[in-house]
Amino acid sequence: MMKTFKVFLATLACMAIAGCDQFNKSNNGPVAVVDLDAVAQKLGKDKQILQMIEQRQGNLNEQLASTQNSLIQQLNQKKSEFGELNEEETQQLVQLQNKANSILATTRTQAQSNLTSFQQEVVDRFRAETKTIVMEMAAKKGCRVVLSKNDSVVFAFDSTVDLTDEVAAYMQSKGAPSTNSQTASKSSQAPIKQASTAQINPTR
Repeated sequence: MMKTFKVFLATLACMAIAGCDQFNKSNNGPVAVVDLDAVAQKLGKDKQILQMIEQRQGNLNEQLASTQNSLIQQLNQKKSEFGELNEEETQQLVQLQNKANSILATTRTQAQSNLTSFQQEVVDRFRAETKTIVMEMAAKKGCRVVLSKNDSVVFAFDSTVDLTDEVAAYMQSKGAPSTNSQTASKSSQAPIKQASTAQINPTR
């Protein structure tokens, strides 16, 4: 229902664009559009953002590998402590293996969540730094509403209400701020937890 409503609103916006010239010849109408993906490409931001995401993914993969190696070492240590396994010790070792698998699965989920949050944060940061400029460009054209081609269903529009090139050119002339990974929030920077020996010790 919500999705249908959003599509309906977007369709109304497109109809408003198509009718702009009919009702007001002095400006481009109340609605403008912008392609943020295209702006990012023109500024080289798309490659910068992709590089940041790949770097974060690499760091998380390293942490996952470290966690996995730590768990394997702990299991091997327990095996060596047991020596010749009796039935009870074999059962304890199975418990250790199950706990280790559970910890690793949880760590993977945590890493994926971390990466997803980071991706969204980087994109949101770029949109935020672009928003003010987009609204300034729209105001100059007499537009009070701006639709993003990336989020809305825009079937057709007059090229005079497309702000993409103007926004990109303006940001280039002013020197677009760097989308630096160092400004990421603490939540997206937080490393995944490392497994400890205490985590996989079986409950006796």
